[in-house]
Amino acid sequence: MSTTSKLDPNTLSWVKAEIDESLRQAHVALESFAANPSDDTRLRFCVTHLHQVLGTLQMVELDTAAMLAREAEGMADAILNEQVAANDANLELLSRAILLLPDYLGGLQFGRPDTPLKLLPLMNELRAARSMEPISEEELFTPDLSVRPPPPAEARTKLAEHEYAELAQKLRPAFQVALLNWLRDSDGTKALETIADSVEELQVSSPVGVVEQLFWVAGGLLDVLKAGGLEPTNDRKKLIARLDQQIKKIIDRGEKSALRASSEVLTKAMLFQLGQSRSGGGKVAQLKRAFDLYALLGTAPDDSGLVSELPEAKTVESVSTALNEEIKAAQEHLAAYFDPDQEDVDSLKPLLGQLRKFSSTVDLLGIPELKTLVNQLYTVTEAVVAGELEPNEEVSMRMAQALLLIENCSRDIWAPNWKKQIDDWTRALRKLLSPDAEGAPDAQGIEVAEVSETEFDELVGVVASEINTTLSKIEEAVEEFAASTSELSRLDEIPMHIAQIQGALQMLGEERAMQLAEVINARVNDLRLAKLPPTQAVLDALAVCVGTLTAYAEGLQH
Repeated sequence: MSTTSKLDPNTLSWVKAEIDESLRQAHVALESFAANPSDDTRLRFCVTHLHQVLGTLQMVELDTAAMLAREAEGMADAILNEQVAANDANLELLSRAILLLPDYLGGLQFGRPDTPLKLLPLMNELRAARSMEPISEEELFTPDLSVRPPPPAEARTKLAEHEYAELAQKLRPAFQVALLNWLRDSDGTKALETIADSVEELQVSSPVGVVEQLFWVAGGLLDVLKAGGLEPTNDRKKLIARLDQQIKKIIDRGEKSALRASSEVLTKAMLFQLGQSRSGGGKVAQLKRAFDLYALLGTAPDDSGLVSELPEAKTVESVSTALNEEIKAAQEHLAAYFDPDQEDVDSLKPLLGQLRKFSSTVDLLGIPELKTLVNQLYTVTEAVVAGELEPNEEVSMRMAQALLLIENCSRDIWAPNWKKQIDDWTRALRKLLSPDAEGAPDAQGIEVAEVSETEFDELVGVVASEINTTLSKIEEAVEEFAASTSELSRLDEIPMHIAQIQGALQMLGEERAMQLAEVINARVNDLRLAKLPPTQAVLDALAVCVGTLTAYAEGLQH
């Protein structure tokens, strides 16, 4: 498990409005209670709304936000049961937690990483008010320990376990001497270099993935200690010293499960320390990227590519509504201009006016990347109007795709890789005017036909709706056949319907559902050819399978 949630922004968008409303009502109830503390009815409402929020967050597996909601609910409940004083300080603390949740979720919706450590101070304040033990940073730090080091530049054969134990026994004396020298004089780097050499040899020769991972991470921590990127504190010295215990376990060839468990615990502790470093070169940078330490610890550098201030969802909705009709009109005008069969549109001048409006509207989002794309599209249009750029198929394609991207991003700015898409297409437009522009992608390197996330979601909804309509016809046919099993002709159209459904499921990549449809088709054909008797058990099973496929399609539709 990783601390950062693999969040589907669309999933969050489904429940965000519900969560926001529950939090708003919780806050209103809390304010009413603060105005009249003698009446705890309003505080009970606050607890109820927070409990609803917690349940919803757990349902969509937003663990970090759920943790804060749980602490907020616990605080409200403690005040209600008079375990915590209902004073201004405690009510203000609870109010802060309730108000922070919508902003935190909004950030997730716009692509910010899910970083538990950002919420830890507030969660611990809520716990301290209830005289509870604080949550440590290490508890919330759960990196993905399935990550393995990249293969070495020079391929090496992994040793057998007994050979690896012999290597560890051979390296351990020098390791121990160097470790002792470093513990006595932590300013010296020669001892650390000796330790690092042993650790690297143990990494590349390890036959066990989790042990190889441990020495890979240990090598990064040693590098940053050598470079002075971290102070050699007692805790960090203990971590390096614990490597000796792991080497002894390798030599003793004890229980593999114990070696794996202790290696993972030590790897996690070393990664946490490594994440505190501001160093960013070599193996350290490699490890930070591999384990996503910037996101896990909330220490992303300034050039991480994240927008510092992203708009609220309501702002995005408002801007999207304002742009919707304008973009459609612009797309129609662009299509007509580049269509040789339409002679009534002979100029792109009207598009310039529309793009000026776009630029002003997009300003409301406060996202410079999107504004730059609009402005670059304006510049290309201006060049076409002035006769400086030939209005060929490539120009048409890139302008149309840029318009589509503006439309998608104006409503789905949280979609994965949105910033990269905007940057790519801005460069693609720029290259139309300056073919030698540095960093501009080649036309064939751009996935022009790629369906955007929003378009794909709309496609799934439409296709799933069609699948449901077809399944309802199959259900009717099965019911009619069940009423009179001698009339086999009632099953004749089902194979055709199933073929349509399989084609739709194949388009969506739903392989398991396709397999179920195939089984249904096979049993129906068996019934039609009298190879399978139409017993009640068979008919019941067939009805269950069709109903299952219907429920699955309804899930896709929603």
